[in-house]
Amino acid sequence: MKIVFLLLGIITMNTCGQKSMPNKTIITEFKYEASTRGSNYTCLINENDIDVISIGISDFQKSKSINNEQWSSLINSSKTIDVLNLENLIAPSNNSHTDRARIATLTIITPDSFYISKPFDEGNPPSQLTSLINNMLTITKTVD
Repeated sequence: MKIVFLLLGIITMNTCGQKSMPNKTIITEFKYEASTRGSNYTCLINENDIDVISIGISDFQKSKSINNEQWSSLINSSKTIDVLNLENLIAPSNNSHTDRARIATLTIITPDSFYISKPFDEGNPPSQLTSLINNMLTITKTVD
């Protein structure tokens, strides 16, 4: 009987001390922005719509409905990202400091909060974000 209580106590301590897993966070929207002097690119994607805004050399604002397959692929791409640690990811390069690349950020929005990455060079995000950002950019290319 003592062993049962001991094991139950150990299991309870292990599960109560753990933080909630980030991949169980409900994501309502993804936002990718890339900007530099004179140009800005933003894509907002939620479970209903894709909005793309470009200001600079080619100005446009486009919207399109997203299909379930596209939204599911984004959610699956985001499952490997620890949203609670998003702001601590280190950019692999800093070309945006010398205007050789636009400054980009990724924001993941939940019903309760939003999580923003540190700035990184467009086209060279932290490795943990590469799959999600590439997936987002591929989906935004379908907006006419």
